Amino acid sequence: MAGFLSNESDMWTQIWRYIYVKIKRFQHVDTDSAVFADIISKGGHLMNPKKKPSYTDEQVKILSQNPYTHVAMPNKVTFTLEFKEFFVNQVKHHGLSTTKILKAAGYDPSLFTRAAIDNIRRRILAEASSPEGLKPPRGLSQAERTEAFAKKNLDAQRTSTSIKEMQQRIVHLEQQVEFLKKIQNIYLHPPGN
Repeated sequence: MAGFLSNESDMWTQIWRYIYVKIKRFQHVDTDSAVFADIISKGGHLMNPKKKPSYTDEQVKILSQNPYTHVAMPNKVTFTLEFKEFFVNQVKHHGLSTTKILKAAGYDPSLFTRAAIDNIRRRILAEASSPEGLKPPRGLSQAERTEAFAKKNLDAQRTSTSIKEMQQRIVHLEQQVEFLKKIQNIYLHPPGN
């Protein structure tokens, strides 16, 4: 499970977020609870159970290298319009299984869970049979983002960016101080006493 966090402070951020939510809802913070233990066991990564990472960083790199991949992230893969068209063509004209289509498109099917393979087929075929038909994925692909970043004049943006980052950091730190003051006050004067 290591690799979810960039450093130990992320774990503390997640713990404080959990405590803050409990306090905001006037609930008791049980440090022996399963949720708290789950945060610690995952190195502090408190996440939606439906969004558990399915792919390692290495697998994301492999998936991103395929030209049919629009975007690959730890919890999902978005395919290009070309892949969707290829997929529908292979299903309708050749009757191929999803695993065989993934192999033909250059993917390693072992990277995908059975549920993911079933979802790929279901979603693409449902989109193809919809009145709008197949649609291109939203947003820029990784290659398009890299290209746009390369075109930027970074020297002119560094100063304004660093000022904005420092301002955001100051606001964040002020929020943390206020939060800690509230936690301290609640700890010293618990509700109901």
